[in-house]
Amino acid sequence: MFKYFDKIFKPRAIVYSYDKPKTIIEEKIAEVFAKRSKFFSEVRIYGSFTSNETFELTFTPLLGANTYGVNYSSTLIGRIIQASDSSTQIEIKTKPSIAFVILLIISLIASIISLIVAIIYLLELLIATPTGSSFWLIIMLIISPAFIIWFVNISNAGAIDRFEMFVDNPLRQ
Repeated sequence: MFKYFDKIFKPRAIVYSYDKPKTIIEEKIAEVFAKRSKFFSEVRIYGSFTSNETFELTFTPLLGANTYGVNYSSTLIGRIIQASDSSTQIEIKTKPSIAFVILLIISLIASIISLIVAIIYLLELLIATPTGSSFWLIIMLIISPAFIIWFVNISNAGAIDRFEMFVDNPLRQ
């Protein structure tokens, strides 16, 4: 189970290669930052260059659910690497939103509390079978962190999909 936490805390890098100089790549990415969403557009794009060779992109659905200001979208962090004079690579990683990290921590704390309650219940009632406590232990210990990791994977896949749609496809043309 702990190997799945690497997707949250140590995301894997994906490298895209282009046969274009670095300046053209930076211009195309700056064009993506400048795009403004229309009224019934599919997605809002927020992005900026954080240094000469790194940038951040966040994609938020325009007509999504009302989350009262909480952003569940993953942030895509990209690094532009000039491999040679005519070829450039973009290395991207996704970073989950802080809301998912907080939810994961809360679910792990609830799992530990549930485990302690189940152990106390077992010690007090050695004769009776603690099926209710065991049921909640299984739910809190396994299923709730698994659901949060699943939602993080969906958010990360969405960010990578949007990168390919708005940045990678125009650069390949």
